Amino acid sequence: MPIAPLFFHILGYTKHERGGNVHELSKKVADYKSLKTSIQDLTQKMTDIENEIKAHMGDQEELSVDGTTVRWKRILQNRFDTGEFRRQHTALYEQFLTQSEIRRFTIT
Repeated sequence: MPIAPLFFHILGYTKHERGGNVHELSKKVADYKSLKTSIQDLTQKMTDIENEIKAHMGDQEELSVDGTTVRWKRILQNRFDTGEFRRQHTALYEQFLTQSEIRRFTIT
């Protein structure tokens, strides 16, 4: 028996909160995990291809391939170094801290 139905069975539940049955929930969890894996695989393939294109471009910032423009431009950004500010101005840093609550959704 897959983990989700077994878990609900042990707890004595026959339906999850939203009214679907355990089998439907188990399928949704399996589908989610499968899709997540597919997305990770595709993301890695895209990253690999992107790196190959960048290697081909070298120092070029723009390139045209079959009517498609590929750009890899340098952009300057200013970022605030929170860690260093916290080390040098601990009391001031703590004055501006705000606490928030989030719900993190994970399936492992």
